[in-house]
Amino acid sequence: MKITAAFDPITRIEGHLNIEIQIDTVNGVQQVVEAKATGGLFRGFEKVIIGRDPRDAQHITERICGVCPVAHGMAAVRALDDAYNTTVPANARIMRNLVNGSNFVESHILHFYLLAAPDFIEGPAMPPWQADWAQDRRFSKAINDALMGHYLQALTMRRKADQMTALFGGRVPHPPAYVAGGFTCTPRQERIDEFNNIIDELIPFIRDAYIPDVELLASKYSDYFSIGRGHGNLLSYGVFDLDADGTTKLLARGHAAGGSKNTQPLNAADISEHVKFSWFEDNPALNPASGQTVPVDPDTKTHAYSWLKAPRYEGKPYEVGPLARMWVTGDYQNGISAMDTAPGQRQADGAAPSPLELLEGFHTALSLRASQRHTRRDVRLLQRFFFQQGLATVAGFNAQPIERYLAGLAAKGRAPKTLRNHLTAISGFCEFLIGRGLLIGNPCRHIR
Repeated sequence: MKITAAFDPITRIEGHLNIEIQIDTVNGVQQVVEAKATGGLFRGFEKVIIGRDPRDAQHITERICGVCPVAHGMAAVRALDDAYNTTVPANARIMRNLVNGSNFVESHILHFYLLAAPDFIEGPAMPPWQADWAQDRRFSKAINDALMGHYLQALTMRRKADQMTALFGGRVPHPPAYVAGGFTCTPRQERIDEFNNIIDELIPFIRDAYIPDVELLASKYSDYFSIGRGHGNLLSYGVFDLDADGTTKLLARGHAAGGSKNTQPLNAADISEHVKFSWFEDNPALNPASGQTVPVDPDTKTHAYSWLKAPRYEGKPYEVGPLARMWVTGDYQNGISAMDTAPGQRQADGAAPSPLELLEGFHTALSLRASQRHTRRDVRLLQRFFFQQGLATVAGFNAQPIERYLAGLAAKGRAPKTLRNHLTAISGFCEFLIGRGLLIGNPCRHIR
């Protein structure tokens, strides 16, 4: 029997979206046979800009989104730069990049902790975390509490990233400093110093909490590596110009088809927009430069179901965004899935498990004989240790990385008590590994 399931609205996104799927049995296997993604709101920014002063473009297009306005403003001023054939001064290019990069950092912290993590961790039994749908939660209470602590820290860190955006951009959201041919802010020393001070606060959080939490989540939900791949086609326009003409970028421009690790040049002329199933006047697939946005009454186009157009590259659907940018640049090509594959994951059969894969068992053992406060502290310290030392496996685990790690803390002026706390946490984990038959002898015993 065919089943229709509708999810309306899709929450924790920016915009109006609903998904409808039909499930049926085909050759004895139950599967999704049809899916519709419906954009429920006509935006019409192309129509709004017609007839306006070109200098209004970046201010209007930034209103496409309150979370990622900078990318839309940047696209508008880049188009005006090309139209006016202007070269952006170096300081303006750098400040454009800094504001855009700050918005990237804010968006990534927002996405992981505030939008994605609530599916995997349990929040307090109070609004806005309630009502909650406790589905497929796999963490012990100790780990859950540690992750929830980082969730609360993320609220502050996201605000600090917004402060960086506003320092040069003027405000958040919708920074007004982007203009055709340049940037309205000046790089005064006090702004540079404050920007650097915030970076010094964000880096430890990203290094010691965010990235270890991402890898911990990936290790716990490794079965997600095999779902949600899609077509595996990835496309990046490139971002963060490193020279005046934009030919060199920090994150590269290009595309990769079918999960290939060999990227190809991107030709914008090969992009087309399809409207067959959209509530727009029927036209052949057109390149955006010559595209038409003529809305129709939904009641007159009954086979259509969305206010979204369907963009294609060389006639195929492509994914854009963070994964595509990293893949095309070559910085990350480990997997395409709902979870993606963290570095060090997907180990060969029989390979030694990673420290993160062992943390769950260590948490359980620790919580039986220690206070919740000490459990959370030790796990936090261990996550920091393993990430900073780049330890992807416990095979050959010895005193050298421990001594190196403690020496680094001492060089930063950390108190002796802090060093002892770190050593105690690492030693406890070593004893846990010995009990599992994964380590012979505790390397911490010879460290003073």
